[in-house]
Amino acid sequence: QNASVNVNLFSGPHLSGRYTHTFRRPACEKKLAFLHLRLPERRYKFLWRLDLPLFLYNRRPPFAYVINGTQVVPDILDGHFFPGGFHLRSKAGMVRYLKNGNAVGISYIWDMFTSGRRDLYRFESASHEVQCSFYFKLD
Repeated sequence: QNASVNVNLFSGPHLSGRYTHTFRRPACEKKLAFLHLRLPERRYKFLWRLDLPLFLYNRRPPFAYVINGTQVVPDILDGHFFPGGFHLRSKAGMVRYLKNGNAVGISYIWDMFTSGRRDLYRFESASHEVQCSFYFKLD
C-alpha cells in the first residue's frame, strides 16, 4: 500500500543573476602542407545564469502510505509546512550565430534541492540536463 500519488511543494523567491558575453572569431587562413584552409568569421555568445533562494517554504505529506486505498490524491492543505532548505539552479551555455541570422546553442543546466537537516522531512534531489536550442530570426 505505498502511495501512488504524492505532492511536495517547494516555493519561495529567488535572486537571479545572468551574465552574457558576445564575441567574434575573426576570419583567418591556414596552410597545412598542400591544403589551403579559409575559416570565415563566426559570432558567438557565452551565457551563464545562477538562481539563489532568498527564502524557501516547504510542504511535505504527513504520511507515506495511502489509508485503506481510499485517499488517492492527498489533500493539498494537509501536511507539514516548514521553512528552510536550499535550492540552487544554474545554466551555462554557448550560442553560435549563423549567416542567415538564426542561431544554434547548447547549454548545461544543473538544478539541486535539499529540504534541510530534519530527518522526518528530508528530501534531496538533483538534475543534470543538456539542452540543445535552435533560435530562428522572425523578421
